[in-house]
Amino acid sequence: MIALIGIAIGAGAGNWLGHGLTALYARFYSFPFLIFRQSLDLYAIAAAISALAALAGATRAIWSVVALSPAVAMRPPAPVRYRTFFSGSGRLLTAFSQLTIMALRHLMRWPLRTLLTALGTSLAVALLVTALFSFDSVAFMVDTVFFRAERQDVTLSFRLAQSPRALQSVAAMPGVLRAEPFRVTPVILRHNHRERRLVISSVPQGADLARILDLDLDPVEPPIVGLTISERVASLLDMRIGDVAEVELLEKARRVVLVPVTSIVQSYVGLAVYMQADALDRLVGDGPRISGVRVTINPSRLADLYTVVKQTPAFASAALQSISRQHFRETIEENITIMTSVYTALAVIITFGVVYNSARIQLSERARELASLRVLGFTKGEVSSVLLFELGFVVVLAQPLGWILGYLFSWSVVKGFESDLFRIPFIINRATFAIASLIVVCVATLSALIVRRRIDRLDLVRVLKTRE
Repeated sequence: MIALIGIAIGAGAGNWLGHGLTALYARFYSFPFLIFRQSLDLYAIAAAISALAALAGATRAIWSVVALSPAVAMRPPAPVRYRTFFSGSGRLLTAFSQLTIMALRHLMRWPLRTLLTALGTSLAVALLVTALFSFDSVAFMVDTVFFRAERQDVTLSFRLAQSPRALQSVAAMPGVLRAEPFRVTPVILRHNHRERRLVISSVPQGADLARILDLDLDPVEPPIVGLTISERVASLLDMRIGDVAEVELLEKARRVVLVPVTSIVQSYVGLAVYMQADALDRLVGDGPRISGVRVTINPSRLADLYTVVKQTPAFASAALQSISRQHFRETIEENITIMTSVYTALAVIITFGVVYNSARIQLSERARELASLRVLGFTKGEVSSVLLFELGFVVVLAQPLGWILGYLFSWSVVKGFESDLFRIPFIINRATFAIASLIVVCVATLSALIVRRRIDRLDLVRVLKTRE
C-alpha cells in the first residue's frame, strides 16, 4: 500500500514536472511548439521499478516471517549474539564510555544494515551535490564567456562583407570607445570520414575584446597560419595538432582547401574555429574583408548609437552583450532553480525517511535494552545518546561516500549536456560539498530528535513487562 501511494504521488508529480520541463525547453530553444506526450508504458515501467524496489527491500523481513514456524514464533526472542572485536586492545576501549561501546557493538552486529543506511543517506548528499554544482559551473561559464573571451559591449554585423575602411566609420560612431573587426565565413570542415558545417572566425593580432582562450583559459594570440579549433571540434572530428583538415568554402563555389590544425583551445559555446585575420583573407581569396565590428561603448551614448545603426542600411544587426548575458542567466538559472528544488526535495525526503526508519527499527529492537538502562539509573540524555551516536556515526560515514557519488553524478550530467550549442564546464566548489552535507545533517538531526522524544517517553513498566 505504501508503494502504491508513492507510485500515485510520483505519477502526478512526474506529469506536472514533465509539462513544466517541456515548456522550459520550448522557451530556451525557441521552438514554435513542443508537446509533452504521455506514454502509458513509461508510467508502467516507472511503477514496476518502484514496486519491485519496495518489495525487494521487504523481502528478507517477509521471508523470515513466512519461514518461521508457529511454535518458534510463540517463544520469546533469543538474546542477540555478539562477537568480540578489538581483542587485546583494552586501552583503546577505555577511551570510550560503556554507552558508546554499546552503540559501536550494535553497529558491528548489523554491518549490512549499517552500510545500506549509510548508502541511502549518501545518495541524498550526492543528489544535492549534483543539483548545486550547476550554480558553480554556470557562474564559471558566464565569467569565462562574457568577461574573459567575449568582452565587447555591442557586436555590429554587416549585411554583406565590407572593406576594412568600414572600421574607421564604426570607430567614429557616437559613444564608441574601442572597435575591433572580425570576419566570418561558413565552411564544411572535414577530417577523414567526419565533417561538420560551421563558421571560421577571424581574430586580429592584439585583440582585446574577443580573445581566444587556451585550455588553461589564458588568452593567446592566433597562429599566423593554420586553424585554431576548440576542444569540442577536435573531439567531433578526431583532430589533433598537426592534422590536416579539408575546408570547403560554401561562399566561393565550394572551393576546397587543405589547412593544418595548429592549436586547440577552449570554448564553451558553439563549434569555435579561428584563424588569424590575414590568414583567413588568404584562405577565402577575395582580399581583406570584415563581416562586423565588436565595440565597447559609453553607456550614456547608447541611444545615439542605436539611432545611427538604424539609419545605416549596411548593418544587419546589433547585439548587446549585456542583454545576451541577462537572457542566458535568466534561462539557465530558471532551469537550474527548478531542478535544484526537485533534487533538494528528494534529498530531504530520502534523508528523513532513511534516518527515521533506521531509528524506529533500532528503537523497536532495543526498547527493552534502553528501558533497562533507565531502570539502572542512566538519565534520559545518556540513554538517548546510545541511539543518537549510532545514527550520527552512519550520517558521518555517508558524507565522503556522498561526495564521491555526487562528483561522479555531476560529471555524468556535464557529459550528458554536451552539445554543439554549448558545454557546461565541470566545476564544483568546496562550499557545494559543505552545503550538501549541512542540509543532510540538519534533516537527519531533525529526524533523530523526533525519535529521541519517543525514547524519553518510554513506558518502562510496559516495555519491560511486554518483553518478558
